[in-house]
Amino acid sequence: KDDDCYDPWHLVYPYFNGVYEEDGLYDGYPKYVERNKNDGNEFQRTIGAEFIYCKRINAWVFRHINIQTSQNEEHENECSWLARSQETLEYDLMAVATEEWFVWTGKKESIYIHVLCNECYGYWDCNYRGKCNDDKRCVCSEDTYFGDHCQFESPCTVLESKVGYGCGELSLQGDETGFDKLYGRPIYKRENLSGIPSNSSSPENTVAFLLGKDINPVTELWFQNHTASLLSNYTVFLIFSGSRWYGSMLPPETIIKFEDS
Repeated sequence: KDDDCYDPWHLVYPYFNGVYEEDGLYDGYPKYVERNKNDGNEFQRTIGAEFIYCKRINAWVFRHINIQTSQNEEHENECSWLARSQETLEYDLMAVATEEWFVWTGKKESIYIHVLCNECYGYWDCNYRGKCNDDKRCVCSEDTYFGDHCQFESPCTVLESKVGYGCGELSLQGDETGFDKLYGRPIYKRENLSGIPSNSSSPENTVAFLLGKDINPVTELWFQNHTASLLSNYTVFLIFSGSRWYGSMLPPETIIKFEDS
């Protein structure tokens, strides 16, 4: 939604996974605001989603101020909720985080969400792989572990596809001590690729690993008709999208950082 203009979009809830930080109050209850997917800091321009307590329905709700469930105000969900808890008077969001919630998919459906406190209070909260600093954030053992709670081991610096012909080796964006992340996972890429990503041409350029099977004639025709400029020079990125890994073909100048998007 933009003022009085509306655009229909498919709502992909996993894209909203990530860090939410307490940011003031809403109707006397804590408000938790979405942070960027690169390092968990504030967005610079993008408006994030939020968790608030909605007194109209006595429930905690997940919403985004630019997303509505109906253009008709009479049919719009209370507080524009996209997901909501059961009725509760709980002041603490964590008190209802493991209970049944409802999500809007064009109708009200039951779901279970996963919310946990992202603060640490000692070595144990950092999986004994780092220290808990004064800001209640884990500082992981250098060159060995990473993650909000030091839950991941250092990533491989090079991956090789073994599905189809593969696309050769994909390299970590950065190095073991300073690699870029998306949703807390490392980003991999291979640059300077060209041509239709089909096994019928250069095996080194195929992105069959993205599909798990050979590209069919219909897909190949789509590439021919829609991506002529991109196919002259592109970069393949392997990134985490909030719920799964996927590959993406992007222009060579693209740097995958999401402070602002």
